[in-house]
Amino acid sequence: MLSLSHNLIKSKLDGTRVTGFNQDKNGNFRFTFNIHAQILVDMTGNKDWQSAREIFLGLTYKGKFVVKEDRPGEKKLLIVSKSAEVSNVKIFKEGDEEMVVEQMMITSFLNVQFEQMISTLPPKEYSLKSPPNPKEMECLGFKLSDVTLDFKKGFMQLGCGYKIVNTPTDPKTCENFLDVLRNGPNEAMKMAYNYMQNPGEARDLMKEMTEEKDSKQK
Repeated sequence: MLSLSHNLIKSKLDGTRVTGFNQDKNGNFRFTFNIHAQILVDMTGNKDWQSAREIFLGLTYKGKFVVKEDRPGEKKLLIVSKSAEVSNVKIFKEGDEEMVVEQMMITSFLNVQFEQMISTLPPKEYSLKSPPNPKEMECLGFKLSDVTLDFKKGFMQLGCGYKIVNTPTDPKTCENFLDVLRNGPNEAMKMAYNYMQNPGEARDLMKEMTEEKDSKQK
């Protein structure tokens, strides 16, 4: 069993940060991820599930955004990985008995793996000039020409330039895309009205979706 509930996790991990992303005005960022896992075992074979271990794990990944300009007008976004580590871990046996040795082993093992992974990750570069544009954007009469990034305390400001597109490169895609934009809401309303008038169809649809989901999980 897995859970991302912060209220559940903070009850065992004192001072843990909320799962999320933040960055400073210099482009340094931190991603925090917390997870709770409960391992259940059936010792009797009668589906009498008991808690073998409860694991509360906090992970932190740190990096830096850098905007560099190789030549005038040609900027690139550089994403540099700095560190990844286990920021906190608690393992409990049934009865809230803390398993200190297991905690030390998992922390040591994961941190060694993260250190090796970070050392092999090269910085990622993304051009801010002529960024990739989906075909559907041209259907709206424009496409992105460049992107600008400014890092402020607590947030990142994103801007972009654009070029007018008089003739899209894929008219067939535009025909289908614009048709969905024009008629999609009406079709959705018709479908909802039909299910209101025929609740049996709605139940059958939900049953099919549930069975399909269950079959994929097996």
